[in-house]
Amino acid sequence: MKPSSLLWRLEREDAPGASFLFGTMHVRDSRAFAGLEPVYAAIDSCEAFAVEFHLAEAEAEDMAPLLQLPEGQTLEQLAGARPYDRLQRTLFKSLGLDIRQAPNILPFALMNMADSALFAADNPVALDEHLWQFAQSRHKQLHGLETLKEQIEVLQNIPLSYQLRAVLQLGRNLPAHKRQMRRMTDLYVQGNIQQLYQSARRTLGPFRKSMLFDRNRIMVERFHRLADQTTLFAAVGAAHLSGACGLLRLLKHSGWRVRAV
Repeated sequence: MKPSSLLWRLEREDAPGASFLFGTMHVRDSRAFAGLEPVYAAIDSCEAFAVEFHLAEAEAEDMAPLLQLPEGQTLEQLAGARPYDRLQRTLFKSLGLDIRQAPNILPFALMNMADSALFAADNPVALDEHLWQFAQSRHKQLHGLETLKEQIEVLQNIPLSYQLRAVLQLGRNLPAHKRQMRRMTDLYVQGNIQQLYQSARRTLGPFRKSMLFDRNRIMVERFHRLADQTTLFAAVGAAHLSGACGLLRLLKHSGWRVRAV
């Protein structure tokens, strides 16, 4: 399988027809939206569309309590006054984020906010949500390969000490993190899913199993469940595609013919 492709066609003799797997990136940067015509055509050719979790779940759920520290804890208490002040000043000066407005936020949720602020906001919604809206306008069946609850639980199960170290490191060396995010975008534009996977694997460190490998197995199982019944276009984070435990290899080993589009 060549690494320089984000869109993959999947076929199996006993399936209702060809399904597709597409690697996305949760950004509004216009570079990630280039060359989507084959993606739109593939969505149109399928009866069902899936992203990582059904986006209506996020609309129906009050997300704030799910992304907060345990009751009675604050980020400032965990970090200490001086490191917290340094983090607050850095994020406000560089990204316009005032963490004082969210004193109880989980450190990893704060990192996600910082990452979003680092990317250009050329489009009203991120790429995965844009594709969801396109599929919705085409009256496709809409699904999630995970649930929102499952994704939040994975995040909540990462020790706070690890999350805290990561967010304080972000504050100490924001320019390096910004360069890393730009490199990820460059790799995405190139369709280099192997390097995206390797970068995510390194970044996740000891939690690559829970945040990458275990989730891949869940998504493959649910891809099977849907694609056995109907033609499916599934859009997931591009880092999930490649690797020994990546979606493409897992699908290939379970009988699907996998071809880059």
